[in-house]
Amino acid sequence: MNNDFSTIILAGGKGQRMGGQDKGLVLYRGHPLIHRSVRLASQCTGAVIISANRNIMQYEAFADVVVEDNTPNYGGPLLGIQACASRVLTDYALIIACDLPGLTTDLVQFLQRALLDQAHQVDAVVYRQDGFLQCGLIAVKTLALASIDSELEQDQRSVRKWLESLSLLVLATPSQTLIPQTILCPRHSLKRDRQRQQDEKTAHCAAWFRPNANRKNIDAIRR
Repeated sequence: MNNDFSTIILAGGKGQRMGGQDKGLVLYRGHPLIHRSVRLASQCTGAVIISANRNIMQYEAFADVVVEDNTPNYGGPLLGIQACASRVLTDYALIIACDLPGLTTDLVQFLQRALLDQAHQVDAVVYRQDGFLQCGLIAVKTLALASIDSELEQDQRSVRKWLESLSLLVLATPSQTLIPQTILCPRHSLKRDRQRQQDEKTAHCAAWFRPNANRKNIDAIRR
């Protein structure tokens, strides 16, 4: 556990991939998805905050702090993050989508260490996989959350575009540590995970530092 971090778990949204169900309360292997997210967050950070837009009382059974996103017609995850920002009392925040039940502490803690190691020059750290930023798992300085306000003032609601406006460290996930895919449908099926190799100790990630969207190479980061 790293007490310098708090976790924001994003459990809001329309649940379109799940037929309109509240995704955090969808059962996966006998437990609601939010249960798995809270358990992971508790292993990696000192405080857990849930962002939800319905079934608030049910979510309160899983965490002391549940922030209701009252945006009409479900405004998206960036508004959920903004709603929780004032409740983060630590220097750093971890942002996790609740529908990634296969996330591991290794993936999360590697991201945390990368942010702490590069804190003097970056605002956030995220994985890149298959050419896309994996916005369901983010490590970010708490001070950087304030920049969301200006994004929303410009009617910009993309988490990816917000991240790209920051000084961003992008880590390319090696094949043996792929970010698990999200739950896809009400039957709770997952996309098949690619085969993972076991020798994670010797794995390394290529990394890029993007100061305000201007990328330059820096040394590769090793576990």
